[in-house]
Amino acid sequence: MRHLINGLILLTLTTYSMGQARTESNNKDKNKKRRVEVFTKWINENNIVFGRLPKANPKDLIYDCDSTPILKQIKGDTIVYWTKSSWYTTGGIYLDDDIKQLNKLIEEKSFGLTDYVEKLDDQGNVVLASLWREGFKIENDSLFRLTSFLKIPEDSITKAITNRDFKLAERLVKDNTYFKFVLIFHPNIFKDRAFTTNEVGDNITLDHVWKVGEKTYYEISFNRDNFGTMIKFPIYLFDDEYRFLKYDGCNKSEIDQLTKDKEVTGNAR
Repeated sequence: MRHLINGLILLTLTTYSMGQARTESNNKDKNKKRRVEVFTKWINENNIVFGRLPKANPKDLIYDCDSTPILKQIKGDTIVYWTKSSWYTTGGIYLDDDIKQLNKLIEEKSFGLTDYVEKLDDQGNVVLASLWREGFKIENDSLFRLTSFLKIPEDSITKAITNRDFKLAERLVKDNTYFKFVLIFHPNIFKDRAFTTNEVGDNITLDHVWKVGEKTYYEISFNRDNFGTMIKFPIYLFDDEYRFLKYDGCNKSEIDQLTKDKEVTGNAR
């Protein structure tokens, strides 16, 4: 009898748990459906097209193999790429608040120029993406990257952040930041495939060199210590004419040719 009672109790608890799970699942489905309805209506009312930058100069617009927009601007020997660097989703408790935030965002000058709506995610939330500028300069057969510097010690900004005075920290960064081009690549600057002597002290490695026909391709990475873990970021892949394969449209077929049997040993040439 005790086993029967225990069995009935277990069955009741299991049935209750399954019922709870079904209820939670149904609630999630309802919430998702509601979010899709509300955000789809907002997208249609504002004539938003996923993954598009209507304010950008059409001459600057290119797309990668995933149809992600990239801006490429050339001025003399300087190339500026605007590539996707960050994204975030709506997902607050209240849909009305999400819509208010979205309405503020689309009024920003950057929306449609370097910021855009990427898609609705699996939960019905709006995914927003931002492009980030990366500047390069080609001079004397060398590649330079636009790099930021501070006119003041970094400690003063760190102190403001520690004191939670974020407005002061933001103002200090804004008022004391300047940019200049810094050498990051030439085939002859690497010793044992490493280069650490530019003015920033970057730790750059020449990870791969490929020879395909008459063309040479290079991949370099910036090695950074992230709390004891070494990470490679950013990583740049380009050819001997400094054409960036992952920024310059869809070049999958060309990248697919960069196989192990095409690799060059030694330094760079």
